[in-house]
Amino acid sequence: SSSSPSPSPSPDPQTTVQTFTMAGVPISKVHVMPQPIDLALFDPQAAGHFELPLHADFAFLSVFKWEERKGWDVLLRAFLSEFTGEENAVLYLRTDTDESNKRELVEFINARKCELIGKLPPQQPHRHHNGTLALLAAGRHARGTSVGSHSQDARDVGNACESRSPAWSDAPPVVLLEEALPAYQLPALYKAVDAFVLPSRGEGWGRPVMEAMAMGLPAIATNWSGLTSLVTEETAYPLAYQLVPSSLSS
Repeated sequence: SSSSPSPSPSPDPQTTVQTFTMAGVPISKVHVMPQPIDLALFDPQAAGHFELPLHADFAFLSVFKWEERKGWDVLLRAFLSEFTGEENAVLYLRTDTDESNKRELVEFINARKCELIGKLPPQQPHRHHNGTLALLAAGRHARGTSVGSHSQDARDVGNACESRSPAWSDAPPVVLLEEALPAYQLPALYKAVDAFVLPSRGEGWGRPVMEAMAMGLPAIATNWSGLTSLVTEETAYPLAYQLVPSSLSS
């Protein structure tokens, strides 16, 4: 069973310090070394222009490695539940993926949309084994852009509910930014959006959150693990969490 949401700040790197000292390592030999950041590079005043594929009233960005720990599923559920296409918000995902990852992402979006419009019960999306996507459009505003093509295989996941509900096309767009991006262009990407979000299940530090903060972005991130060195009520928008047993431990 899961615990109730933590009423106090979650463990930060000092917890690791305590672990070492409790194991007998002298405190004089234990030091916390934060990750550095190049403030000359991540400078809002110096960053160049980055052309986003969609024009929206509000753009969210998440930068992460493709893995469950990063909480991309939590992020998509929240975004698709909170916004509609009429609100003109967009979620950009900056991550490295392969064709399997992209299919998983599109299928998750389509299955979630079916759940939201109430035409299908919550379920695991059916797996397809071909098709490619550069743009993952969960709504009408993303269609026809030059970012990439849509896979008919991926769209077919939602056909069971799409044809019966106009709400399908009223979902907000989710766009995958998968083209190679040199490190020196990252600040321009951060500058081009309105907020950064990372509902991670655990971080050693959380470098993208630090980069977004350095660029002056509002940061929304989990109030847990190494992120608590950066995320406080004064510096960001901390996300509450629940601890649950790991499936790997059962």
